[in-house]
Amino acid sequence: MKKFIPHLNADIIPLKSAAGIDIGLSFDEFLKHAPHKLVDNEEYNKPSNTQGLWYVIHHKGTNSLGKEFDAYACRWNNDVVLQFDGKPTKILYGIIVSGNYKGSLFNELRINDRLDKLSSQYDLEFYADGHFLIDKEDADIYVPIEIGTDYLASYEDVPNQIIRLFYVTMPLEEQIKHGITWD
Repeated sequence: MKKFIPHLNADIIPLKSAAGIDIGLSFDEFLKHAPHKLVDNEEYNKPSNTQGLWYVIHHKGTNSLGKEFDAYACRWNNDVVLQFDGKPTKILYGIIVSGNYKGSLFNELRINDRLDKLSSQYDLEFYADGHFLIDKEDADIYVPIEIGTDYLASYEDVPNQIIRLFYVTMPLEEQIKHGITWD
């Protein structure tokens, strides 16, 4: 039986996994095998140690644009957040790693590294509060992972940024297949 305890040294694999947990995991399977506690917004948002438990919260309602949303978020300390769609599929579509996470992207890029550490291989594209790595040889090739830093600004505007998080997401085709939409 697999117990869903995050591995804070696991590799970060774009479109696939982080913390040793794979994108596409069923929420029901996760709850069956994960030590967890259902919490309210206040407890979930406290920057605290979750004491060996996943803090789980259900977000459901209507946003300011009138669109209904239904999702689950699961937080392990301040290091890993799992994002599950709340629709009937209840599937893991996003993993955010931050804080004391020690795993790496390409065995080289980690939390607290300088954003420009791989600048000899990649250009940086800033979009929607995140940075993306673009291949220097072919601008049509990019690494499908969002990198958050200590500034919500492009690298060109604010150099010397420090990586604070990596956001691994389900491939867009899979999101569509499971009915996960952002419109």
